[in-house]
Amino acid sequence: MEQYVYFDLSGQTLTALRLDALIGLPADEWLVRGARRTTPVPVPPCHSWRIVCRDPDLRVDEQAARVLDRLRPYRTRIASLVADGEVTAALRIVRRFDGNPGARLGWTLGREALDFLAATGATIDVDEYGYA
Repeated sequence: MEQYVYFDLSGQTLTALRLDALIGLPADEWLVRGARRTTPVPVPPCHSWRIVCRDPDLRVDEQAARVLDRLRPYRTRIASLVADGEVTAALRIVRRFDGNPGARLGWTLGREALDFLAATGATIDVDEYGYA
């Protein structure tokens, strides 16, 4: 099974480099979509700033804890950007199941994680894919 967790700030106007400066923490990964496409219809750009954990030896909740622990010192800055409507925030969990009977499937987010997500206005997005 492959699984990873990332905290994502996305918006149309603030680039990942600008978010690095505003938050005070450089992104582990970033993505830009739709910035160059002009046909058939112009697509607004989407800039995505990400702090990521891809440690295969950790459960999803342990990966989430690592990501959120890194972000805690920046909680106020993140919350301000979200409240101003500059970006949206999400904790994104991706899991791809491969039928491995030894996979560690269960996970939970504790009060500390939920408090951080609520304080920053973040949602939780879980994508799970099954492969036989």
